[in-house]
Amino acid sequence: ITVKDLPTAYCYSFTDPHIITFDGRLYDNFKTGTFVLYKSTARDFEVHVRQWDCGSLQYPASCNCGFVAKEGSDIIAYDMCSGQLHESQPHLSIISRDTTGSNVRITESYLGRKVTVLFSSGAFIRADVSEWGMSITLRAPSSDYRNTMGLCGTFDGSAENDYHTANGVEIPNNSDALFSFIKEWRIPPGGSLFDKTPASLQSSRKTDFCDCTFEDAGLDTSVHKLKAVSESEFPLSCKDSDNGRFLSLIPGLEVTAGYLSPVDLVKGLKKRSSVHEMDSSTVLQKGGNQTKLHKSSSVNRHVSATSEISSGIEKEGTSSSDIIRISGSYSNLHKSQSVTSRRKRQSYYEYHPVFLFQGLSQRDLEGYRYFFPEDHTTGKDKKFLPSWPTPSGLTESSALRLCQQAIANSSIGRACGGLLGRRMQDAINICVKDLLLKDDLRWAEASLALLENECEKRVLEEINYKQQELQGFVENMLIALKCPSLCSGNGECTEWGCACFQGYGSYDCSILSDQAPEITELENGGLCDIRQYDCTSVRAFGHGFRESSNLKCEIIRLQVGFLV
Repeated sequence: ITVKDLPTAYCYSFTDPHIITFDGRLYDNFKTGTFVLYKSTARDFEVHVRQWDCGSLQYPASCNCGFVAKEGSDIIAYDMCSGQLHESQPHLSIISRDTTGSNVRITESYLGRKVTVLFSSGAFIRADVSEWGMSITLRAPSSDYRNTMGLCGTFDGSAENDYHTANGVEIPNNSDALFSFIKEWRIPPGGSLFDKTPASLQSSRKTDFCDCTFEDAGLDTSVHKLKAVSESEFPLSCKDSDNGRFLSLIPGLEVTAGYLSPVDLVKGLKKRSSVHEMDSSTVLQKGGNQTKLHKSSSVNRHVSATSEISSGIEKEGTSSSDIIRISGSYSNLHKSQSVTSRRKRQSYYEYHPVFLFQGLSQRDLEGYRYFFPEDHTTGKDKKFLPSWPTPSGLTESSALRLCQQAIANSSIGRACGGLLGRRMQDAINICVKDLLLKDDLRWAEASLALLENECEKRVLEEINYKQQELQGFVENMLIALKCPSLCSGNGECTEWGCACFQGYGSYDCSILSDQAPEITELENGGLCDIRQYDCTSVRAFGHGFRESSNLKCEIIRLQVGFLV
């Protein structure tokens, strides 16, 4: 038996986005378009991301709006790039699946604010979703050590050589190095995993993993309790496994089965809670029983995309997340008032008849493609130098104070600050830069997810090596990870997250439950062809939805015919 103690590594692409490579180099990529974020040279694994203009009034700035991750025959997309800023909903879809032995897992945390896709190699990609787009966290398994390319760098322990070409040649460190590096990994229109599904490379021998469970050693993964134990006192129970194991300290609901069933080939995830708004919630009486974090809707799945018959829906009063959760992709119903910084996009995700994985052809897949204007932008390569104060009068010192309060003084910052090291300062610096570029105080908490993900990583890495140092702090860290903002004082922290008191909702109990929801989209734009489908139901999408047993839904059905 040969044992190699090789590291794993994390790459972050957060907010504007600010990228922290596998080896810890921090830089900004304000360009829009589609990019290679991470590519393995040792195996068939690749992650492409799209970046759209996310609303800076003064400076060119972009944000992630979607990713496609490919490992062998498994291709997973999580995408909101087809719609409009502040309106678009993220869609998770299984573009391709390895039916011979795929072990992809999909989990949702914080009522869908965090969506994590885990691959059998041990790699994972996580999206922290907000109204402006998403921040992305990647983990590279140890098998990719010294075998990575792309915007996440080279993962070899040296940050100095992270800027490199597609041939693996280091880009000389000069004033144009960053520009050349970003340009090198920008994908031409039509050439990304968003646009086409490439054939899988010849599969190599699968890696065998040794899965050593912790239940017998005092680590109860089912309830996310972490206890500092020594291996000498508690021998681990190990067995052969086909999958790299990932232990999460952030409570999550595994939703893989819902996406992998043939009749649910493509499911749309509703837009979930951000720090400022609620889309669904767990509402409990104080001291009452905990409810499920999510519900799946089993309403009509057969909806076509023709425009001859129109069916509209209006909703009043309380509403439930049952209506929000959908099966099948959908197009956007845009508001009449468009965001000036973005062009309208074509309605893209049209409904197709239900098909099995084996029947999914390239022609079928083309129905899910859409035009992404940022891939075609040119002439924005000039450098810019933002300066203080901002147009609203915000000074650098004021921004720094705001960010220190929002980041360092947050519940996760206070609980995990001792472990985070320089990553805490990175998050504060990102916050300050976001306020400079956006001149919008709502961005102050956008980098909190970086602390959450990094804290989880650090606890898992160091609990067995720094037991004495961490003793007394672990419990507070776990509470902060389970219950963001300590449930805002409006709920109880349970093993599976915040249980909100009556009258409050959202993953952190920060929203009043009696706030009226807002409808932003209808399934497939409200269109259904009655010649082919039943058309008795349509799903509505929006903000402010919550779990409720008192669902009230008013439907107005319109039928329109056209003479040929």
